Order: sequence, then C-alpha cells, then structure tokens
Amino acid sequence: MTILEHEPLAPRTTFMVGGSARYFIEVATPEEIGEAFLFAEQKKLPVVVIGGGANILADDGEAEGVFIAPRFNDLSFTEGNNIVEVNAGASVSWDALVDESVKRGLWGLENLSAIPGSIGGAIVQNIGAYGAALSQHLSFVDVFDRQAMLVRRITKAECGFGYRISMFKKNPNRFVILGVQFELSHEGSANTAYRDLRERFTDTAPSLQEVREAVVAIRAGKFPDLSREGTAGSFFRNPSVERVQADALIARFPGLPVFPVPETDEIKIPVAWLLDHALGLRGYRRGTVRLFEKQALALVADRGASARDVRNLALEVKEKVFALVNIELEPEVVIMHGAQMGNTL
Repeated sequence: MTILEHEPLAPRTTFMVGGSARYFIEVATPEEIGEAFLFAEQKKLPVVVIGGGANILADDGEAEGVFIAPRFNDLSFTEGNNIVEVNAGASVSWDALVDESVKRGLWGLENLSAIPGSIGGAIVQNIGAYGAALSQHLSFVDVFDRQAMLVRRITKAECGFGYRISMFKKNPNRFVILGVQFELSHEGSANTAYRDLRERFTDTAPSLQEVREAVVAIRAGKFPDLSREGTAGSFFRNPSVERVQADALIARFPGLPVFPVPETDEIKIPVAWLLDHALGLRGYRRGTVRLFEKQALALVADRGASARDVRNLALEVKEKVFALVNIELEPEVVIMHGAQMGNTL
C-alpha cells in the first residue's frame, strides 16, 4: 500500500479541476482498505472514497483528508443455461465492461455504452441512459463496510436504487465497493424506446452491436471531448413534480416533454429543455465555464478553470431555473467542500 502526499486531484477527475489531497492511497485488497481507514483514524482526518472521478467536482486548495482509491480489476464471464454471470472489479472501466459484454453477444448493458468512469462509481450513481438503468441487471455488490470493518455482500434489493441514487450515495465513504455481479443473456432484443434510438431504427430491428454503435455516436454528439475540456456530464438531476404542477408547466411552455415516473404519481421534468428552450442558456458562458452547446445540462470547464468557477455557474443556473418555475435543482454531480462530499453547491 503506497501513501501519496499532496496528490493533485484534477487529473483524477473528468472535470479536470480542483486542488490536491493531503493523502492519497490506492488499495488492492480488503486488508489494505482496513489499513487505510486505520491510517485516517490515526491522522484524525476524514475519508473520501474515489473511483474514476467521472461524477465528482473536486474542491480548490488542498483537501485535508485521506482519499482511498480501490484498484480491483478482475473481470470474468460464467456461462449458465440461460444466464451469463458477469463478475467485475470496482475499478474496471464501465465502458470496457459494456464493450466486452457486447462482443460476447450479451444483452442488457448496451444502452449504457460510452459512459465514463469506473464500475464502482457507476454503482454508487445507479447510472442510466437511453431507457436503461444499471440496476436492471445487477445481482449483488461486494463491499468493505467501514462501520463493521469487514467484507459484506449486498443484494440488489438492499442497494436502495432509485433515480441516480443508491444506499452507497446516501452513505458516502462508509462502503468501499469491491466488485459486482450482473446477470446478462445471449437472448434479447433492442430497447429503442428512447427517442434518439427510435429515430435511428425506424424500420429495422438493430443488432446488439448496432445499438452500442448508435449510443456511442449519440453520446459523442451530445457531450464534449474529455481530451480537450472537462465535464462530469449532466450536472443536475431532472426533478420530479406533482401532476398538477406538470400540467401547469406544459400549459406555460408548449412543447415541454414530460415523463411519468414509474410506480408514482409524479412527472419528471427535463432540465435541459428548460435551459435551452425556456431560458436560452445553451452555450451560455461565465468566464472559464459554459453550458455545452449540444447539451445544456452539461457544464464544461476550460483547462485552467477552478472548482469555484464551476460552482458559480451552477449556482447561477440553479437560481435562474428557480426564478422561472419555482423548482429547486439538485446536483447529480458529487461536490466536494474540503474533504466533505455532498450535493450542496
């Protein structure tokens, strides 16, 4: 176990902004995780668990904490009668998992192609895209539980999955995700319910590989090039409102698309549409940060931007939306203040 001091955080996040970590520890076994937590206790410092950094806005300055980065890179596929069990370590690239699954002819994850970050971070966030969600095919998650100081297996039902939420996100830094199991199948059909996919395959039933290629192309057209500028993708969650409020918004903004939330009476409102069509903010720039020209919900940081720059633009967007529709936006991105993690700007 190597302990790094004053380690820059910007290169370890896709936003490419932020200061440094007082201590940064990469761990490859449960025993090392336990040692890292004990080290943090000895130093009397808070712990931050960090994966691929695809959904984090690191703070400026030095964060007085111990950052723990899991390094579990195993990936295996076990064939059953109708189901293939896929076991993957937490630090495996999410898109590498999707790519390998598609190459093996396994249905289930293809609509989640080209999402940056690690599997561990994907679990915490319960990622979803193009009509699919990670949790649909998950069996269990293996974690190191800091409270009990031991390895636990958490079932899908215990994970508390919801829209961009999980028990892991609600209990930051208690659990270190070690690995996960998915159940995929050689038998399946394309999920083209999402409009962008439906428009691409109007007269055909696409193959597994064609679905992945379409999703990769769609995302490439909507999100910035991470080799040139920083982003964490969609910055805010799409809010859910009561039907009466949704009807009032539809009457006020003709053309506003809305989406029923399954198993509830609530309606989801797309923030990107409001930013683009109601507020005209797509491409809006404040200093070194802007709303992306092709997807207004993505905040994009120039090289050299600060975390404060990102937060200032996010706060401005939040205030404008509240003034327009009386809806309080919640960040989807995890925001650091020092070594404390949360969703407060």
